[in-house]
Amino acid sequence: MFVTARFEMSTAFVLLIASVAVGPAVGGDFNGDSFADLVIGVPYEDVGGLSGAGAVNAIYGGASGLTATGNAFFHQDSDGIDGAAEDGDSFGWALAVGDFNGDGFFDLAVGVPWEDVGSVESAGAVNVIYGGSDGLSSTGDQLWTQYDCCGFSPPEEMDHFGMVLAVGDFDGDGYDDLAVGAPFEDMGMTDFVGSVIVLFGSSDGLTDDGIWLSGDNTTGTSDANDEFGSALTTGDFDGDGFDDLAIGVPGDEISGEGRAGSVVLLYGDTAGLTYPVDGGLWHQDITGVHGAAEANDYFGNELTAGDFDRDGYDDLVVGVPSESVDTVTNAGMINVLYGTSTGISAARNAYFHQDNVLFGLSNEDDDRFGEVLASGDFNGDGYCDLAVGAPYEDHHFETNAGMVVVLWGGFGGISGAGAFIPESAMNGGSNEQGNYFGYSLAAGDFNLDGRLDLAIGAPYRDGPSGSPSVGVAYVGYGVSGVGADFGLDFANGDMFSQCNGITGGCDDHDLFGVALASYPRSTAYIFASGFEPGETSEWSATTGGS
Repeated sequence: MFVTARFEMSTAFVLLIASVAVGPAVGGDFNGDSFADLVIGVPYEDVGGLSGAGAVNAIYGGASGLTATGNAFFHQDSDGIDGAAEDGDSFGWALAVGDFNGDGFFDLAVGVPWEDVGSVESAGAVNVIYGGSDGLSSTGDQLWTQYDCCGFSPPEEMDHFGMVLAVGDFDGDGYDDLAVGAPFEDMGMTDFVGSVIVLFGSSDGLTDDGIWLSGDNTTGTSDANDEFGSALTTGDFDGDGFDDLAIGVPGDEISGEGRAGSVVLLYGDTAGLTYPVDGGLWHQDITGVHGAAEANDYFGNELTAGDFDRDGYDDLVVGVPSESVDTVTNAGMINVLYGTSTGISAARNAYFHQDNVLFGLSNEDDDRFGEVLASGDFNGDGYCDLAVGAPYEDHHFETNAGMVVVLWGGFGGISGAGAFIPESAMNGGSNEQGNYFGYSLAAGDFNLDGRLDLAIGAPYRDGPSGSPSVGVAYVGYGVSGVGADFGLDFANGDMFSQCNGITGGCDDHDLFGVALASYPRSTAYIFASGFEPGETSEWSATTGGS
C-alpha cells in the first residue's frame, strides 16, 4: 500500500509518495506482521478461584482489522509470568505499549497497583511482557516494584505503584522508556503526595537505571493529597526529537484552592528528563490558561497529547472533569495547550465543554466531560483528532449510559467541530443504564490503512444472558471524511467480549475493558524531509487499500 499526500503551500506544492513499513516497526505491533494490536485489561478477572486477581487479553490486528482468532490471555499464574495471582491484585488495571528493547516488536507494560510486595499491602507492581514473532510471550517477562528500581523509595502500604503508565523515548536513544505513577505514595508523615518513576529502555529491555520524580525535585513542593502522577502522557512538545513527559497533579492546591489541580512538564534530552526553568508548571491561574483555579476542579486528572494543528509540535490536552460550567456542577471541560519551539505555551489556549462544541450537546450535572482522553488521526487528513470519553453522561434517560465525543483537528488546531458517539452507534451496541460507555479509549491502526482506529470500553455492560458487568470493547475503523460516519465507521466495526470468542470466560463483574492500550503513533504518513516544525499548511491526502 502507498500513501500519496499533497501539501498546499502559498507558492508551491510538494508531492510525496510514502510507503508503509512492511517489517515489525508499526506502532503497537507485538508480532511483527505490520498491523497494530489491541490490549484489553480485565482487572477483576478471577484466576484459579482468586477474586479480582486480574488478567489481560491481547487481540491481534490484520487486513480486516482486529480478530478474536488467536487472541492471547495473560495473568500472574500464566506460565513464565512473574508474580502470583492473588485476591484483589487487579493485574491489568493500567496498560502501556512500547518497544523497550528496540527489537522492532512492541512490548506490554501491565500495572498491578494492588499487588502486595512481601508483607507490604497494595504497594503495587508492574509486569512487562515482551513481543516477538509469535506475539506477546512470557519469555523475558519482568516484574518491577519499588524495591527493584532506582533506589529512591521502598514500597509502602497503599502506594499503588503501577496505577498509571506512559511510554516515550525521553533520552532519544531509540529505546522506549516507561513512566510509572504511584499517586498515593507517602513521603515521611505526609500522605498521598505521589511520585513517578521512569525506567529506561535498553537492548536488554527496561533497566533499573531510572529517575524518581515528585514535587520535591520538580516544582519544589510536595503536599498532602497532591496525588502527583495520577495521570501521565508523552509527546514532543518542543519538536526537538526527544519525547517529553506531562504529569497530572489533580490534588494540587492552587492559590489556596484545594484540589484545583496542576500539570508538571519535564522535557526530554540526552540525560533523560529535565524540569525547565520556565514553563514547567501549568494550572488555571496561569495567565492565558482558560478558567480559574477552583476547589475540586481536578485540573490534570487526565492527559493526552497529539499534533492537532500539524505544525510539527505535539500539543497537550488536559482534562478538568470536575469543572463546573456556569451553574452546572461537575459538567467537566478540557484545556488544549499548544506546543511551540520552546515547548507548551498558553498562547492560543482553547477550551471545550459540551455547551461550546459545534454539534448540539449540553452540559449536565456530573457528566465529567474530559474524564477520559485519547488522540489519533482517525479520518486520515494528517491532523490529529481528539476523542473525549464522558462515561457518566446520561443518554436517552439512561443514567450513566456514557458517550464519546470526537473533536477534529485541523488548520489552526481543534475548533470544536466533531461528532458525539453513543453506544447505540456501535455494531451490537445499545444505550443502557450504567454501562459507562467511554470509560476507556485507545487508538491504533489495526488494519494498516493509514487512518487510526478507535477502541472504546464499556466495562459495566452486562453479558448476553444478563451476567452483570461482564464488559465489552468496541472498535470503530477510521474512514476518510467527517460526515455521517464521524470519520470512524462503527456500524461496520467490531465488538469484543469474553462472551464472544475472547479467552477468559463470560463471568460476572470481570469489567473487561476497564483499560485499553495500543500505540497511537502507528501512522502511515511520512512528512517531507524539508518540513520544519512551526509550519502549518493545509494539505489533502488520499490513501489506497482502504
